[in-house]
Amino acid sequence: MNKSVIIIGGGLAGLASAVFLSSEGFDVSVYESTPKPGGRTYSYFDKEKQIYIDNGQHILAGWYENTFDYLKLIGTYDRLKLNDRMRLVFCDWNKNTYTLENGNSPGVLGLISGVFNFKGFKLNDKIKFLKVKALLNNKKYSKEYLGALNAAKLLDELQQTVNLKKYFWHPFIYAAFNTVPENVDAGLFVDLIKKGTELKKNMSIILSDGNLNELFIDKAIDYLNTKSADVKLNTGIKKINTERDFIKNVETSDGKILNSDYYISAVPNYSIKKLFENKEDSNYFNEAEKLKPSAIISIHLFFNNPVNLKIKEDMIGLVDSVVQWVFVKSDKHLCLVISGSDFLENNLTEMDNNKIYKICVDDLKNCLEGFDENSISDFKVIKEKRATFLPEKGSEKFRFKQKSKFNNFFIAGDWTDTGYPSTIESAIKSARICTDLIVNN
Repeated sequence: MNKSVIIIGGGLAGLASAVFLSSEGFDVSVYESTPKPGGRTYSYFDKEKQIYIDNGQHILAGWYENTFDYLKLIGTYDRLKLNDRMRLVFCDWNKNTYTLENGNSPGVLGLISGVFNFKGFKLNDKIKFLKVKALLNNKKYSKEYLGALNAAKLLDELQQTVNLKKYFWHPFIYAAFNTVPENVDAGLFVDLIKKGTELKKNMSIILSDGNLNELFIDKAIDYLNTKSADVKLNTGIKKINTERDFIKNVETSDGKILNSDYYISAVPNYSIKKLFENKEDSNYFNEAEKLKPSAIISIHLFFNNPVNLKIKEDMIGLVDSVVQWVFVKSDKHLCLVISGSDFLENNLTEMDNNKIYKICVDDLKNCLEGFDENSISDFKVIKEKRATFLPEKGSEKFRFKQKSKFNNFFIAGDWTDTGYPSTIESAIKSARICTDLIVNN
């Protein structure tokens, strides 16, 4: 008889745990308190426009190994627009266009080659960027040394220029860490650079031809159905009962007592301790609540006429603008992204949606040739206030290992200790770690 696993939470980490465990032959049950699976990674259907709109724009990187494994299992890997190198196009407020593309050399040498060929960088910028190679190899930059710094201070110590920050470091930090450089732990920052430069393909930026539901959620539910896994929506777990160093059973929101061989929590960091009534057990998770949230704002623009931008790219970076990235979803739909919006000037997260819209339109008018404000028919502003956790200095000690103090209880989520910032890959890697721990238990 197969061993059983109850997964608490049907977000991406919970679904990935269910998919990986089902592929290993476990009997899996997922309990999600809301009517929809996927957590923050979802699309909703707009009846007026008759289209699916993503809750937020997610991009993948070439180093997302666990994410690719997940997509291959559920059958959506072929929906990715794969490429083997980084290529980013930026526009400034003078409507100048710059392309950053890494060269053919492996690892960090390919990145250096791309920087040296970037027309937005002067000779001094390029010389200073060479210090990145020393950063990755020099024993001076130990864990202890980096532990005293944030990313902004480290970039200053490396004498990175204004141009390097503007066209490379700040876009990278906003995209990967969802906040300003001052809020990023230097050790986590360096670890991600090392991962991103291991292979040439690791630096690639990958989009898909479908919405978030199509890529991550719908086919996962189909896959779990083929494995006879049970995904229960509108049914949460309200209480976990313990007995010494084991989970004894769990109680559902409708009062049922459930038993399983193993349990995985895939709920957010601010929710996990609420599952335990026993004070000692609840206090075990106090540190998880110390991770602070960071917001992302997505602004969807809809047009009466086809958008006719001079730049024919699916993804465009804006420099010295509030809007950081522009994604062309269709010829009549643009999605704009403002990462770390609560740490920008005037705290955009709390700003009126109409004011946010006006700021975004001004950015696009100044940066993108061919943008026509008069063709906009409608807009939607989506504020995800708890999009990620804040990866500030010292935050790593609040991230829990996937193996808990209970022998049959494991913890998944992008906020757990994966070595990565709060990304899709972090969520899915945590699911893989939980699966491996259970398989080898």
